[in-house]
Amino acid sequence: MLLVTGVQAQSGLGIAGTLAGKKLTIGKRPLVDRQLITSIENELSQPSLRIEADGKTVIWGSYDERVMGLLAVAAQIRPVSPNLIGILKQLGIKTTVMLTSDNAATAQTIG
Repeated sequence: MLLVTGVQAQSGLGIAGTLAGKKLTIGKRPLVDRQLITSIENELSQPSLRIEADGKTVIWGSYDERVMGLLAVAAQIRPVSPNLIGILKQLGIKTTVMLTSDNAATAQTIG
């Protein structure tokens, strides 16, 4: 089994470490882009934009200073959320807001 060493979390961006002596980075595009030999402008750029426009969050992965792929994840509303919003309104709270670090399309998809 290979172990990732020297793991460092980059708040809000992702994680980076070393696997088999080479840099491994998983996270948002700006973090991964900083670790690459060349820019992330490759065959995955356009699909990533389509995925984000679809309301999903794209997680990039790079190894040995090259993009290896991407992963799309979709946020979901927790089943209790609508009920909790209703309770807040009953308590007299007129305005609720959603705070997120996701992209705008993801926030719109959620609600």
